[in-house]
Amino acid sequence: LTVIDEYGTDALRFTLATGTTPGQDLNLSLEKIESSRNLVNKVWNAAKFVLLCLEKLEEDEGGYTRSNARVKNAADVAALPFAERWIIAELAQLVEDVDRAHERHDIGEAGRSVYNFFWGQFADWYLEIAKTRLYSDNKEEAKQCMDVLMHVFVSCLQLIHPYMPFVTEEIWQALAKGEGSIMTSEWPEVFGKDKEVCESFSVFQDAVRSVRNIRAEQQVPVNKKISALFMIESESIKSQVLSEEKALQFLCKIEELKIVEKGEAKALNSEEHIESVVNDGFCVYIPLAGLVDAEQEISRLQRQATKIEKDLTTLESRLSSPSFVEKAPKKVVDETKEKRDDLAQQLSMVKGRLLKVS
Repeated sequence: LTVIDEYGTDALRFTLATGTTPGQDLNLSLEKIESSRNLVNKVWNAAKFVLLCLEKLEEDEGGYTRSNARVKNAADVAALPFAERWIIAELAQLVEDVDRAHERHDIGEAGRSVYNFFWGQFADWYLEIAKTRLYSDNKEEAKQCMDVLMHVFVSCLQLIHPYMPFVTEEIWQALAKGEGSIMTSEWPEVFGKDKEVCESFSVFQDAVRSVRNIRAEQQVPVNKKISALFMIESESIKSQVLSEEKALQFLCKIEELKIVEKGEAKALNSEEHIESVVNDGFCVYIPLAGLVDAEQEISRLQRQATKIEKDLTTLESRLSSPSFVEKAPKKVVDETKEKRDDLAQQLSMVKGRLLKVS
């Protein structure tokens, strides 16, 4: 009861159902319950976003009526944008995996599959991409996106309902508007599987991660927009990536995206661009010019180098003392050496970065 008061019934149920495999005892962990509570919050926040966008579309001129045709008819699904086809294909795979797990009476695996999909695919990727459609002035695009968004979100609610009955029922009543209880709703069907689309979209995701990694490594301010050059040899991948150019710019904070040919990419000055290989035949190039404020970055790196050098001198002094090496426990000596090596590596990286920026 104390756990329920602090974390909620749904979080406890989900943890108990998914925290073990058949035949094993469960050591109840508050960290796992907290993680489950975070999922409940994620579902709730996603519902607020969906309801807000839904109300806005319904209030717009012409209104909005949900259509299942776009997500139930093969020809209509094939005509959907790249990201919509991907999330429908991923949902189809999820439903198949959950059904298979239920047939084996492996409710833990079924719940974990829903968790991974909702957090890793739906919330982290599709919801973010959907914002570029729902916040645009193109109402038809927004309505099309809402059809897919509602289909996937409602399916997720149905799949996760056995584990989190209270929050899913509450959200269902707000979304379904008189269609009864989620308990009596029709279970999602496997429809729209497309392995090729899933593989292609993973390349799009890798491209986004490449740009984000460069931003993180170069410590580019979060809201600062950058330029990027893509070299994509595959015409099909190029077409699909460019079809989501608006989403790409939104996810990576890119203000100018340019596609270059292989010959142009080879001619780029390596000292003026950061290169990241997405896969064989796909490279990302980020111009260094204007990426960061040079003076501020040099000052920051110099302060960082001074601090590392001071810490490194302290460790080297300790390790050069015979009394420390001979009398201290071997574990302590080894840990000190490891810290020294890590600091030396950090110092080398900082100095290398200083040379590039200077």
